[in-house]
Amino acid sequence: MTVQAVQRPVAAGLGGMAETACAPLVARALAAEIAPDLGFRDRAAETIYRSMQPELAPHRATRPAMLAMIATTWVIDQLVGSFTSRHPHAQIVELGAGLSTRFQRMDNGMLTWTDVDLPEIAPLRETLFPFCDRRRVVGVDIGLPDWIERLELRRAPTLVVAEGLFAYAPPETMTAVLADLATTTGPQTELLFDFTSRLIARRLTPRTAAAGSPTRRGIRRQQELLRQGWQLLGIHPVYEAMGLPYSALGPMLRRLTRLCPHGVAHLVCTAAPVIERGVEAAPASAPPAPPAREAVDPRAAPRPAATRPPAAPPPPVRQQLPK
Repeated sequence: MTVQAVQRPVAAGLGGMAETACAPLVARALAAEIAPDLGFRDRAAETIYRSMQPELAPHRATRPAMLAMIATTWVIDQLVGSFTSRHPHAQIVELGAGLSTRFQRMDNGMLTWTDVDLPEIAPLRETLFPFCDRRRVVGVDIGLPDWIERLELRRAPTLVVAEGLFAYAPPETMTAVLADLATTTGPQTELLFDFTSRLIARRLTPRTAAAGSPTRRGIRRQQELLRQGWQLLGIHPVYEAMGLPYSALGPMLRRLTRLCPHGVAHLVCTAAPVIERGVEAAPASAPPAPPAREAVDPRAAPRPAATRPPAAPPPPVRQQLPK
């Protein structure tokens, strides 16, 4: 799949949350330079970056920040690939898609894909990417009561990706979104989203404030990743995919704090919850569900066609939830 030519001024005027979409795209475009050992390459992002370099270059983050963005995207890609290998005709929903090029990397020619973001972002995505009858872009605010109905989702094996979304949203937003997904797509819907611990989020706050970006929200306990009607399949560390010194720092911080400092949470919907919108549900007290149809190991995931074979990713960390 190719990327259409873009007009250089198309990125102008993006601010606030929309501004956070630019830095990850720049990081992915420069992945071959920033993280050559990971084996990740995003040719669609590279094409966009070359076409819009004067506008996007100022959004180049520090090397550690770009490395974390690339590693997070790569870990999620492996899990998406694992899901679509089990469900080739799956329905993928990417919330807060921004300038994501995941469909271009992961399309198997059979799945259907829905990119969801704010109404001001949707036209930009339509400009950047060519039409595909299996991919839709829906411009809607997920804070609206009827946002889920606008997606017109079908009952099918569904994977929801929320990279970089819940890390900035308040907890009650995540509660409402998960409740809506559970009642619409039904049990066995799976969800992937990234998170950071409160310790790491505090270290990042001065940098994000200086860049004019929203403050990243960190978690104190693993239970904060869960909501009623959802169970944890696994936590996939990001630091271990970043190489030294981060691959050594991640396990050390996990031993000290009993919490993954930066990871991707993999949840599965077990039932349709009854949750009042806007009210955060009490965290689930049940332990993580044991692996059933999936080993929850990214090493088993098929490689995206546009990448060269990557090194083995870090195994998921399974932690018993405190009672």
